[in-house]
Formats: sequence, structure tokens, C-alpha cells
Amino acid sequence: MKSLPEHPHWDHLRQQAKELLRDLRTAHPEAMQRLQATAPQLAGAPRIALHDAQYILAREYGFATWTEMKSEVAARMVARADLEMQRLAFAGWAIGRGFNRARPKDAALLWARAGASLRQDPWLACAAGDLAAVQAKLAEPGWVNALGGPLNAPPLVMASHSALLRHPDHEAGIRAVVEALLAAGADVNGSYVDGEFPDSPLSALYGASGRVGDVEITRRLLAAGANPNDGESLYHACEPASNETMRLLLEAGADPRTPNVLHHQLDHHDLEGLQMLLAAGADPNVRLMPHHGPPALIWALLRGRDSAHFAALLEAGANPEGLDMPWQAARRGRVDLEPLFPLAGLSEYQRAVVDVLHGRSNVAPPDLQMAEAHLLPEAAGNGHFDLVRRMVEAGWPVDAKGAEWGSTALNQAIFHGRADMVEYLLAHGADWRLMHGYGDNAVGTLSFASRNDTVPGGDYARCAELLIAAGMPTTFEKDYTFSDEVTMVLESHRG
Repeated sequence: MKSLPEHPHWDHLRQQAKELLRDLRTAHPEAMQRLQATAPQLAGAPRIALHDAQYILAREYGFATWTEMKSEVAARMVARADLEMQRLAFAGWAIGRGFNRARPKDAALLWARAGASLRQDPWLACAAGDLAAVQAKLAEPGWVNALGGPLNAPPLVMASHSALLRHPDHEAGIRAVVEALLAAGADVNGSYVDGEFPDSPLSALYGASGRVGDVEITRRLLAAGANPNDGESLYHACEPASNETMRLLLEAGADPRTPNVLHHQLDHHDLEGLQMLLAAGADPNVRLMPHHGPPALIWALLRGRDSAHFAALLEAGANPEGLDMPWQAARRGRVDLEPLFPLAGLSEYQRAVVDVLHGRSNVAPPDLQMAEAHLLPEAAGNGHFDLVRRMVEAGWPVDAKGAEWGSTALNQAIFHGRADMVEYLLAHGADWRLMHGYGDNAVGTLSFASRNDTVPGGDYARCAELLIAAGMPTTFEKDYTFSDEVTMVLESHRG
């Protein structure tokens, strides 16, 4: 087994993976021996992919996965950087910034690899759960609520926002830090401002309940007097896999009629969470704010929720009057909703649309309207590949743009890492160069989605391969950044 050099360089490792991939694809004897030694299950595979070469290289260096090796290399590289770089990296990895998710494994590795200088920052010590360092600082009058550290945040916010609560080596320490801070008089409603969202102060409670989804710290902060109606906590409590933090917030008096909370709940396939909000008094007829947007029933359609979600909304008093729900559901191919919204009295045009979407016809109406053309990217975004096929093969314009961020079906497929759908759409003429509503084309979509792992498990590397085959360049004038896997694909296609 090989060992990483003391000061590994990520570019060198990526180059090694690139060279190994080339040798594997040409069946070079030494490369094939390496495959047999570390990944014999790949022998005879019809196609060796980049991630296969990465896996083999990582195993040779003693790591279970390429991602695990990447984290180790990143931690070592940052640990050799100047102190300010270390502080910024640790804060970003422990807590996240803007749309960039926290990376707790990387944060834990950096904390272990860095020198004493990093650990001397008491605000970072809160995020890491270093109780001794925090207790020493609490001896200074006023520090318990002082803003500081790379995020200019109070200590309690640093602890309650830390994704290291999900790391076994740091969890207990962070819980102890929270208790010590509260006992010392920390302002339970303290907050900080993320530079990307300057108009939205983010409270300690928001970190625990929404960002990290920690039930015990959420309960502890509420018991200490945290305000459940801080404008962020309930909205983001819809996001964790468990609904327990949302339950605690509602029990503590969070207003379920807070703008956009019900709609955000419908962004997720979570019937229990929806029922919880409705039982607490959420208005099932509320419209998306601030521009008097779609009511909850329409939003549930746009988000592809199942019939049980609609039944819950109707049972709670959602009024379909004036929404033309039978047509709105039918034009999206929602046969499952017909018992709730019986279909009758369709025009000839409407019947032609519905027949395609319900699989009874393969010919789009010749006068297809823009409102129905929008349905193609909507279906792609909701993962309804069967509907995408029906529409495209019936004559829907493959590059029709949707109402949401002016995206095409191709944009949506890339955003969700659906390589199978990307391949299909490109084969049917989708144009990756078209601009979407955020002022970029499919390259920008690939950059954002791969970098932020928008859909965990999305095959962004394969999406890149397909886009390159369709004519996307591998170098760009714009300063794009991609995930390492996508970057490797781009590099492997350069001269």
C-alpha cells in the first residue's frame, strides 16, 4: 500500500487518476494489474469510468473512497496555509456559507491537522466543541456575547450552527459548549449576518433547528427563551429529514402562518410535515409571497407532490374554486389526481394535450401554447422522465423554457444530476448553449449543481461527459468552478 506524501498536491493526484484512466481504457498491463489488485469487481466492465480510476487510486493510498482521500488532502493543504486561510476554511466547512453546504468531515480533519494557532480562536473553538478553550475565554467579562471570529458571530451561534454536531468526535463537546455559554449568560436570541444574505439575520435557533436539525439543542434554546418566530427557523425546519425540530418550534409558539412556510414544506415530499403544519393552523389557501404567487394547491402540483398531499390540503380546507384544478392536474399527466379533481368539459385543444400526457396519443396539438410548452422543463425538474419522453416524442419543443428560472428541460436534468435524462434530451436536439434566467447556459448549471451536490448521488461527471460529446468546450473564458469529479472529466478531454 502506498502512502500519501507529507505534503500532497491535489493536482498531482488528479493527474495520476487521469493517467490511470487512460491506461485502463487501453488495457495497459500494469493498469489492469492495479485494477485486479484493488477493484477486481470492475474486471470485464464494458466501460471504465473516471470514478473507477479515482476509486482504484484512493484504495492504493489506503482510503475507502476518492472523497475520503480528497478530504485528507484538502485538510493537509489548508493546514499549511496562513492562519487567516485556515480560519476561513474551518468556518466555511464547519458551518457553511451562502449556498455552500457545510463539510463536517473536512472541518474535523482540518481541526486535527492544523496547529495550535487555529485552535486559539475561541469562536472556532465553539464550533469545534473545545470546552476547555471556551471556558478559559468565558473568564473575560463580556466575551460570552461578543461578535468575532471569521464570521463575526457570537459564540452561541458558532456552536449551534456547527455541522460538527453530526461528527462523533465533536458532538459531545459542542453540546457541553452550548450549556457553558447559556450558563454564562449567552443571549439566546443572538444572531449573525451571512454576507450573501445581508437582510436576514440568522439566529442561534435557526442553526440548531434548520441548518443542523439538532433536536436537543433546539429544545434547550427554546427552554432558555429563544424566539421561535425569528423569521427563519420554522421555514428551514422543513428541511431536515426529521420533523422533530419543527414540532418543537410549533409547540413553543412558532406561527405556522409565517409567509412561505407551507410552500417550503411542499418543496419536500414529506406528508407528515405537511400534516403537522396544517394541524397547527397553517392556512391551506395561502399564496406564495411577496408577489401574490401560486396558492398551496398549485404549488403542490408544481412540486410534483403525490395525491396524499393534495388530500391533506383539501381536508384542511384548501379551496380549489377558481383554480381549474382538473385541467391543471390533467395537463401535467396526473392521472392519480383525477378522483380528487374529476375531469370534464375539456376543449378540443385541452383534450389533445391531455391525451399525450396520459399516454393515449403521441401527437402534440399543432397550436401548442406556451403555457403547455412550460410543462416540459417542469416535468424534468420533478424527475418525471416518462412524461418528458411523451412530450418530446409527441412534438413538444425540446428547448422550451419553464416559468421557474427560465430553465429548459436540459437545465433541469443537469441540475438534478439525471445523466439518463441529459443523454436523452441531447439526443433529441436539446441545445446546451441556451441562456436561462440566471444569465448563463448549461455550463453554469453544471458548475453550480456539481459544486454544491444539489442532489446527492447525482451523476454530474457523466452529465459533463455527455455535454462535451454534444460540443461543450472544456475550457471557458468565464471563471467557472466545478466539483473535482467534473473537473477531472474536463481535464481528461483537454489536449
